Amino acid sequence: MTTLPTHKVLCAAAIITLAAACVPKSKHEETLNELAGVSQEYETTASTLAEANERIANLEAVGAERNHRLDICEASIRNTIRDTEERQRLLDEARAELIEVATQLELSNSELNDANRALGVERSARVNTEEQLAAGQSERAALMERIERLNQIEAEAREQNRIYQDMLGRFQALIDAGQLSISIENGRMVLNLPQDILFDPGSARVGDEGRSALSSIARVLAEFPDRRFQVEGHTDNVPISTSRFPSNWHLSAARALSVVEILQENGCYPGNLSGAGYGEFRPRAGNDTREERALNRRIEIVMVPNLDIITTP
Repeated sequence: MTTLPTHKVLCAAAIITLAAACVPKSKHEETLNELAGVSQEYETTASTLAEANERIANLEAVGAERNHRLDICEASIRNTIRDTEERQRLLDEARAELIEVATQLELSNSELNDANRALGVERSARVNTEEQLAAGQSERAALMERIERLNQIEAEAREQNRIYQDMLGRFQALIDAGQLSISIENGRMVLNLPQDILFDPGSARVGDEGRSALSSIARVLAEFPDRRFQVEGHTDNVPISTSRFPSNWHLSAARALSVVEILQENGCYPGNLSGAGYGEFRPRAGNDTREERALNRRIEIVMVPNLDIITTP
């Protein structure tokens, strides 16, 4: 429907009024009716226009509200963008710091690896040092033990020399009579009795002269209860073969045991005595002359060294 302006409606009404005087009554009524319709239409149009204006005002208010909200949203978005950009900047800085930390960490790991290798070398060197120290301590202990043993051996040698000098004085009469000689051989003190003053040829029985000499020797040896003595029998290389002595071994061993018995009878402790026969196998000289064979026929009383002291472990 077309909306007429207010001034046009008023003009039309005036024209109609003026024309009423010039037209018939029926026409005038028709015109009035039309005018009433136009007025009614105007009122309706005005009402519709008022509603439309109200709707427009409402829409403008809604638009303004939406624009306000949009402005708020845009401001929020701008703030969010700024926050995002700030966070991105902080993130980039953190990433850069992280990269730097990672680089430093890699360097630290490299330094740590170097330190671990150096520590391994130091530990290995320390182990070697400890092993060397332990070896040195063990060697020192062994050396101290050896020194102690050498001191004991030295003390034993001094004691043997003292006994040797003592026996030289005690047996001087037998030595002067040619019945005994005393010597130090291979660290042992040896009392050497020629066989001819002890035994008849081919016999293991000690004669009276030899028994007297052995009695004197036994009384001196008995004064050394902490010493052990071994009686050793020796012969020349002239063979013997009898029912009692099938070889020189048998003869030399029997003669050694005869001397052991006499020493025991004259005060020597039997636990300190032993006998051994060597036959002709440990000669003092050759067996080419009578004199050499006489030197080989002998009884030796050996003072046995203290083997617990002189034996090296």
